[in-house]
Amino acid sequence: MTASAFRKDYVERVYAGVLGKIIGVYLGRPIEGWSYESIMNRLGEIHYYINQHPNHPQKPPLIVTDDDISGTFGFFRALEDHGYTKDLTAEQVGNSWLNYIIEGKTVLWWGGMGMSTEHTAFVRLKNGIKAPRSGSIALNGPVVAEQIGAQIFIDAWGMCCPGDPAQAAKLARAAGSVSHDGEAVHGAVIVATLVAQAFVEKDLNKMLDTSLTFIPKESVIARMIGEIRAWVKQDGDWRKTRERIVEHYGYDKFGGNCHMVPNHALIILALLYAPDDFSEALKIVNTCGWDTDCNSANVGCIMGVRLGLDALQKSHDWRGPVADRLFIPTAEGSRALSDAVIETDAIVRSATRMNGGKYTAPKNGARWHFSYRGSVQGWAPLLNELGAPTCGVASTTSPFNPSEHCLAISLTTIAALQTAGVAVNTWFLPEEINMPGYGCIGNPVLYAGQTVVADVMRQPSTPGMLQARFAVTRFGADDKPEVIRGPWQSLEPGKRTQVTWQVPDMAGLPIYQLRMEFSGDAAFCTVFADSVRIKGVPKTALLPTDEKVTGKLWQNIWVNGLHAPGRNGIWRNNDTSVPHDRVGLWVTSDSELGNISIGAFDWAKYRFSANIHLHLADQFGIAVGYRGLKRLVRLLLDRSGQAVLEQLEMDGTKELARVAYPCELYKQYAFAIDYTPEGIRCSINGMDLFGTVTLAECPAGGVGVCVSGGRVLLLDARIE
Repeated sequence: MTASAFRKDYVERVYAGVLGKIIGVYLGRPIEGWSYESIMNRLGEIHYYINQHPNHPQKPPLIVTDDDISGTFGFFRALEDHGYTKDLTAEQVGNSWLNYIIEGKTVLWWGGMGMSTEHTAFVRLKNGIKAPRSGSIALNGPVVAEQIGAQIFIDAWGMCCPGDPAQAAKLARAAGSVSHDGEAVHGAVIVATLVAQAFVEKDLNKMLDTSLTFIPKESVIARMIGEIRAWVKQDGDWRKTRERIVEHYGYDKFGGNCHMVPNHALIILALLYAPDDFSEALKIVNTCGWDTDCNSANVGCIMGVRLGLDALQKSHDWRGPVADRLFIPTAEGSRALSDAVIETDAIVRSATRMNGGKYTAPKNGARWHFSYRGSVQGWAPLLNELGAPTCGVASTTSPFNPSEHCLAISLTTIAALQTAGVAVNTWFLPEEINMPGYGCIGNPVLYAGQTVVADVMRQPSTPGMLQARFAVTRFGADDKPEVIRGPWQSLEPGKRTQVTWQVPDMAGLPIYQLRMEFSGDAAFCTVFADSVRIKGVPKTALLPTDEKVTGKLWQNIWVNGLHAPGRNGIWRNNDTSVPHDRVGLWVTSDSELGNISIGAFDWAKYRFSANIHLHLADQFGIAVGYRGLKRLVRLLLDRSGQAVLEQLEMDGTKELARVAYPCELYKQYAFAIDYTPEGIRCSINGMDLFGTVTLAECPAGGVGVCVSGGRVLLLDARIE
């Protein structure tokens, strides 16, 4: 089976569902936790994005990190992690939690044991209690177990089961019961099965009837849905029905901070009162208040899948300000900077593989392939010195393949401006790194030594000269932006051209933006970008090579998975008693073995080396093939004088090799691993440790530095 074996519009409806999910989050997040009365008094009915509303006290950014997004798309990776099995278990999903969640830092609301349901479940998992017991009423009690979280993370499980609500219910129970039980899981099953049916069924009442067959008839959720359906027929006014919900199923009727039942009621309310209007449904569910980002996201996903892409633009431009952008900060930092197209591809790939098919990635797996109607994947015009766009950016039918789409770059004023261009962020901006609320943690997408390739075509029959080049913007030694440009390449009318550039040495400083620039006198010309891809493994230092660096942003390119209560576990060296002729990074962790990591899930066949000064630690070393906290290969040296090579997978740790090697405090150790499909070779201070060690599988992945029981000084690190 391939994706085309599903309904013809399956992929586009998944894309609409992903967009609906994130639009719902961005609309509801600024008023999360507000009451209906507060919303009406301050803002009135919620018709459009209100993050910059003059009466909003905080005026937060539109694109934010949020557990509804991180949990939905992060936890969904469990299906890929465990071989795309239709029989995925709660225990397997729980193992993926432990792989992707950095305690106290990513994905979840870390409100405390017994306060946050997800925090409570994570502690259970960490302490060896397997799912579904980790989220059970028997262990955590009904109040904790029946909060809203199971519902907010569940949409992707429905999107990978088009027209198959039974399979969606099965996966939703497995995923939801990692942290929840009882009514919370019933609510999650309702949402997932509604999403699954939305691909093939338009009648909302039929959809609800089918979804209700997957939960107990005597459950609170089932009874409540029946009552709301009756009230809708009687009232004909969502405001009146909302009052009934408050009276019978309001927050005061249930314990905890954010119970599933009241919020699920508002989802059903919005769907029933606006079954054919995406914008109206979002208006209703957000104006009603309570857990607005969660409720809005579920409604947005269901309506996006059910009504399709056109519904998202019918009355408001919901897509333009979002431009597909989203963040998924997890321990696997290369996927933190994502977009709706990337997550759509992940869902479609999993659905195809789960059903026994072979998945073919759009345009040979290009990161930016623009294949879906309206997609821009975060690419936006560069601005001139007056703050005006230098060009236009839009999705259009591809001249390369009329059945696909591409990015159209309209250079209407290039003759006057001389240079115009577009850009996409490849790492976080400073204000995103320091975003309040959920942490924004992740690695850059692009590094020195990699090659960027754009497949472009200049509009046919356009006179004049036109040339293109790549450029990158990095944070310089003082954290100020610096642009480094490649050579110009000529673009001929109607000719398909590959614009190619190998990113030069960056002195270990982080790239945060990729640009395509254009120059010439070909006014009123359009350039069509079919795809932009990144090729190869970096060849770069992973620390600044100039010791005079004064900036701090470079420290954030490492994903911090350390256990260091009281401080963040990673900071620049200012200790003059240890080597200080170069930039150094202290890495500290308590009794648990933690790591800092960098890289991408598709890096393969490379050499990683790091010089580490041992100050005090029980174990320390480096890692390769990094795909999360529980999926890596690491070389460790311990205080007892043993060098150990081991492989971590979700089901445990396997020792691959061991040899005696002397270990002393206050000494420097040069670690290196050659990581190839043919085998692994490890050395310390130039001494080969184990010969060639072969693995049954040598998975691609990033790199890291590990430590437990103290701190070490990372003096340099390099991948090539």
